[in-house]
Amino acid sequence: FLLWQRWTGDRQIEIAVVPSPQSQDRAMAADYANVAAADMAAFLPRRFDRAAVIAPAVATGRESAYRMQISTTPHGTGADASVTLSDQDGRSALWSKNWSVADASAAELKQDVSASASKAALCLTDARGGSRPLSQPALGVYLSACAGMGDTEQSDADFQANFERLTKLAPDFPPGWAYLALGRAWLAQSL
Repeated sequence: FLLWQRWTGDRQIEIAVVPSPQSQDRAMAADYANVAAADMAAFLPRRFDRAAVIAPAVATGRESAYRMQISTTPHGTGADASVTLSDQDGRSALWSKNWSVADASAAELKQDVSASASKAALCLTDARGGSRPLSQPALGVYLSACAGMGDTEQSDADFQANFERLTKLAPDFPPGWAYLALGRAWLAQSL
């Protein structure tokens, strides 16, 4: 029983970071994917020792549990970028984020894409790597809420509503309760 319990709690999380085949600028998307993969590989295994990041150069044709696709579309001096985290077959998008900037030459877009991809990967390890992994629809709610923490686009009310919904969908998931308590503490402090 103890071996089975330990085996079910030891989930390997593999994330392949690749440029999207639909990207209009494959070279730019590959550059962004390489930066995101390097950033993730630098810190993710230290936070979750059973995490593996598969770089774009070796991800082609290799199976992994999750895929992080990065797409870029230049327009004049600007660019659009998107990151999508999906399951292995790419049919189920678990999380995504989009950007549009007027000046693509600035390194900020690449850093923003990498930081958001890394944050989503970290949230994925929390959601799927523990002894009580989340499944859909709670997984999507958690990834959106967790990866959105710290964004100015998400209000405190949205933050709290997302984690209230998560705790209803997955009452046995401790991080959901922890973030809900944090959201309520922020609300209490602001009052």
